Amino acid sequence: LSAILTDLSRAAQQAYRNFRKLSPILKSFTDSDLSEIMMVRLILEPSIARLAANNISSKGLDKLKDDLNCMESSVSEREKFIECDMDFHSTLAEQSKNKILAVLSAILTDLSRAAQQAYRNSEEDRQLSVKFHREIFEAIKAGDAEDAEELMAEHIDNVWGRVE
Repeated sequence: LSAILTDLSRAAQQAYRNFRKLSPILKSFTDSDLSEIMMVRLILEPSIARLAANNISSKGLDKLKDDLNCMESSVSEREKFIECDMDFHSTLAEQSKNKILAVLSAILTDLSRAAQQAYRNSEEDRQLSVKFHREIFEAIKAGDAEDAEELMAEHIDNVWGRVE
């Protein structure tokens, strides 16, 4: 099993490196592309939140809090807010302690970052996003995996509603 996981990890990392070479040329997304990105986020990210709630280290929790603080302080600055938001999701993936999910999440984060321009993303939307992230953070801090998973699904569903 260990050898299979190592091979899968190497394959995923290679796929990620190949994707990173292509990502600068991804300048526009169709509605179908955006919907597919959101579908994958809805499949993966609630599970990542659940795993993070079960596995997060104290250092990881501190990093997640820093990411949340960054989001809160940059609500009026869209580009900075997007970076802080992506950092929050990346930290969660790292703290899931699942290497494959972390690699898949990195690819998804790059796609999401590139697609952000298509989202309706007003300051009010960003404030709502902070609210979701704060609730997710609190659930993870409390070790409530079920709540973290449900809140992340609600958050992704809310974002998807701004894409459509």
